[in-house]
Amino acid sequence: MANFEGENTCRINRFFAHRRVQGFAYRLKQSKCDTQYVDVLVDSLDPRYHLAIECRSISGRRSSTSPGTFTPIRTTSTR
Repeated sequence: MANFEGENTCRINRFFAHRRVQGFAYRLKQSKCDTQYVDVLVDSLDPRYHLAIECRSISGRRSSTSPGTFTPIRTTSTR
């Protein structure tokens, strides 16, 4: 998983192509000298697909002081 952000970008773009949804994912260029808040931007005419993704590394080891694992935020659909 050396290119996690790039793999996610490709998968999201394949999702749009497969579902025939107008949208795209774009991986932001990384720079050590500049502040970067997100890694991948996703945009579409459908507002359900507006996303900003920040990818984080997780150590395989856990200590008693380490924070919990990632928990996704659940949203309700407005259909």
